[in-house]
Amino acid sequence: MSQVVAKVARPAQTRRLLQNVMKTQIPISMVFGAVSGVVWWYFISHPRKQKYAEFWKTYDVDRHFQRMKAAGVFQAAERAKKPDWYDSYEAEVDKAIAQLKKA
Repeated sequence: MSQVVAKVARPAQTRRLLQNVMKTQIPISMVFGAVSGVVWWYFISHPRKQKYAEFWKTYDVDRHFQRMKAAGVFQAAERAKKPDWYDSYEAEVDKAIAQLKKA
């Protein structure tokens, strides 16, 4: 009987299987995470920051306030007639908003 038991093959690795697998899996996952973070920053975050910076360089708060006032957005402010530049500025703002939505 003892000779039959001695001839049965043991599994290749019965001890410390998890430790040995983790020795390779953890560094691989860390490298993958770092590469993914750099790719995200380079292709998504950085271009988005540049587009916002470009938008705020040309944005005029007073003109936008006058546009909203002319549209009747504010209840406390009297509705004023539309200024001459209103139509061109409205098209410019709509174009800028469309560009930001694409990003």
